[in-house]
Amino acid sequence: MPAEVTKETDAGHDALFRYQRDRNKEGLASSVAHFQLALTKCPDEHPCRAAALFNLAKVEFFTYQSRGTSHDFDRSISHYQEALELRQGGYQDRPMTLLHLSQALLYHYGTVGDEASTKGELLKLVDELKDICPEDTHEHRAAALVLQTYERFRLRDSDDSAELNKLISQLDAAAQEPPDDYFDRPIRYNNLGLALQRRFQLRRDSSDLDRAIDWLEKATQAIPNNHPDKPNYLSNLGNAILVRFQLQHAVPLTKQL
Repeated sequence: MPAEVTKETDAGHDALFRYQRDRNKEGLASSVAHFQLALTKCPDEHPCRAAALFNLAKVEFFTYQSRGTSHDFDRSISHYQEALELRQGGYQDRPMTLLHLSQALLYHYGTVGDEASTKGELLKLVDELKDICPEDTHEHRAAALVLQTYERFRLRDSDDSAELNKLISQLDAAAQEPPDDYFDRPIRYNNLGLALQRRFQLRRDSSDLDRAIDWLEKATQAIPNNHPDKPNYLSNLGNAILVRFQLQHAVPLTKQL
């Protein structure tokens, strides 16, 4: 890697580390700027272009998570897709690129709802990832987690008890598996807790709500305090506890809950 590209790339990673440690948005903006400069120094056919695109896509996605603007999401997905085009079959970093792109699409799907084009591309990416990665790899297990989370999103407003029961059985088994990395556990616990809470809404079986609270509490304990999704996890737990309080004290459940 040329020295000038290395310099900007290293500066971008340093700024990203500061952002992830302190959640300082100035660090995120600085990281984007450095990775943009690195990309300008990697024109078409440059051997480092795929890596530069991937780095920029990653911090643009973090920007989307922070600001929620469609422009940041579109830029991130475009750069991920261009990096994936350069990392064709057999390229050692293709699985990682497939995974990050699928996770970005999953986040967007869960945030904005059922968009046919996003959903179709997401499932295609995950299928390829599972096909090319052995079952005992991190990428294969992460692909399975993407699919489980996708199903949980898909069924969050569903009245299909049979599908929900099947999903909960899968999520229950997944929650018992050894963690794959530090953020593997909270996602698995959160998925199971929210699926159980949805089944409680359908069946009004208090045991589902009790189990949901247990798993959502485990999720909040497992996720780092400085993670951007920590408030969402706490909110999920708080909502479930409030529902149980209302039941125990004969308070009418609100329509929202």
